[in-house]
Amino acid sequence: MFGARSARLSEETTVQDNTDSQDTTDGHTSDAGDLPFPEAPPQGDRRHLAIAPDGTRYAVPSGMHECLRQLVVATDEMSDERDGDSHTGAVTRIEAEADPKVALALAGWTLLQTNGMTDRLYVDAPDGLDRTTAVRQFARAHDIGRVAVARHPSGRTVRGSDVATVLDDLF
Repeated sequence: MFGARSARLSEETTVQDNTDSQDTTDGHTSDAGDLPFPEAPPQGDRRHLAIAPDGTRYAVPSGMHECLRQLVVATDEMSDERDGDSHTGAVTRIEAEADPKVALALAGWTLLQTNGMTDRLYVDAPDGLDRTTAVRQFARAHDIGRVAVARHPSGRTVRGSDVATVLDDLF
């Protein structure tokens, strides 16, 4: 799995083949083109998909969301609290220490996952971002019968067996 990493890492980011750790010299997030994950087509059979804030889709293998978080969420610029009531894309230090999928959603990423053994789809998405088309395409490609969507930072979660109804309610 690690041998397939892209060689397109930026000079300020290094990922070692035998670990999931990385160092950044300036603490800023990596450019989307610098990620060691392949871009994924809109229609595909990937069971794990991460959609960047700019809409670019990446095939992120199971267990690699921590690596993605380390690459795209700048932790040294975080505060311990949010400014105001609205989410502006900044992730607090406490949120970044949470589940990597939550931290990624708080940073504007949408994460889609199915295990391939059931007809369930799990989605972590930022509040206020409409990814209906991408979620519907993913659901169709995997013959999804049930979906669970968690929005961040609101924590609103909707589950159901009618994918269209759940998506209409959330997005």
